[in-house]
Amino acid sequence: MRTVVLASFAALAAAGVLPAQAQTAAPPKEAIRGFVNAYAGAAPAMGKIARWTRGICPITAGLPKSFNAQVTQRVREIAAQVGAPVAPATDTEPCRPNIDIVFALQPQNLLDDIRKRQPVYLGYHDMAQATRIATVRYPVQAWYATETHDLHGMKQVDYPWASRGVRLHRDYFAENAKDARVQANRLGDGLQSDFYHVVIVVDLHKVNGQEIEPLADQIAVLALSQPRSFDTCLTPASITNLLSPGCEAKAKAVTAVDLAYLRGLYDVDTGTNFVQQRGQIADLMVKGLGGN
Repeated sequence: MRTVVLASFAALAAAGVLPAQAQTAAPPKEAIRGFVNAYAGAAPAMGKIARWTRGICPITAGLPKSFNAQVTQRVREIAAQVGAPVAPATDTEPCRPNIDIVFALQPQNLLDDIRKRQPVYLGYHDMAQATRIATVRYPVQAWYATETHDLHGMKQVDYPWASRGVRLHRDYFAENAKDARVQANRLGDGLQSDFYHVVIVVDLHKVNGQEIEPLADQIAVLALSQPRSFDTCLTPASITNLLSPGCEAKAKAVTAVDLAYLRGLYDVDTGTNFVQQRGQIADLMVKGLGGN
């Protein structure tokens, strides 16, 4: 199985670049709104759509070094295309990873370890939910830790166990909840939900036979945005349909609609409420795709 995956990486490296996505007519506005409503997930702590404001720093493990680098680079490429912040990194001055991409033969063992050692990386949840949240169910699955960002720039990791003194990171410690500075209006409070850390796990047994190019694109989309579900069949077709069972529409690369969603996400006013955010993203997508 690893031979299949690695051979696909070699083909990608030999090609040098990924093929351009074919251009098609812009979907109607109703279809775009349906896409956004079906895909966009709300961060549990704030009930808003989250995105990166810190520069992303992906790292990939579980494959040979050169292939890990290919996946990491693809995430950085798509992030740059859609306006997401990208942390600078060189061989001599690497950035601090905040997106962990792991190809695992025993993914549940990995999640069990995260649940015990760094449960904050599972995202906002209560102790009673930890086992369910940490269960691996899909070939490619992601967990999103978020932080709340107020009007004055104060950030605090969203974590209900903070009052118990749980250490979140080497230099990040959440004490009891602090007051946040907000604005009062009917559209939003000015608070925004940002990604703090994302873990993406690929079950090597379940991706046996898959080409690496679309798989890397799917990983990139999940690294930059939080979906409602990991097995939704989206219309228009999305790269996230790749491994979802029963989807009639499949994509072999990140689509124009995927990129339009991400561009909308990284341009939207994240201080508004969830419904307003979805509407704004849909409007930006329609404009970006040249629709009416």
